[in-house]
Amino acid sequence: DAVVARRNQVQRMYDVAPPNIEQDKLRERLAKLSGGSAIIYAGGFTPVEQKRKVQLIEDALCAVRAAAEDGVVAGGGTCLAQAGPVLDNLTAMGDIGKGIALVR
Repeated sequence: DAVVARRNQVQRMYDVAPPNIEQDKLRERLAKLSGGSAIIYAGGFTPVEQKRKVQLIEDALCAVRAAAEDGVVAGGGTCLAQAGPVLDNLTAMGDIGKGIALVR
């Protein structure tokens, strides 16, 4: 909710800002808050090295897109942290109850 409120505030500031550097900064800030796109600069000492880095970045982007399409969840316990509050309202017996208690 706080992010949405801040994004709306920055949007209002952008609408009234004069078209100069301030408006550009507000546009960048709005893109960061909105989950906008990013520009990745890949460099190298030789053209071959540059091409290899670009290929690695493209491979990583394709892997992330494929994981998002397949429904792969975030790691590092993020999924468990998000599932915990949902399980507070559940009551179960036996193995399922032990599993719910474990995730809590």
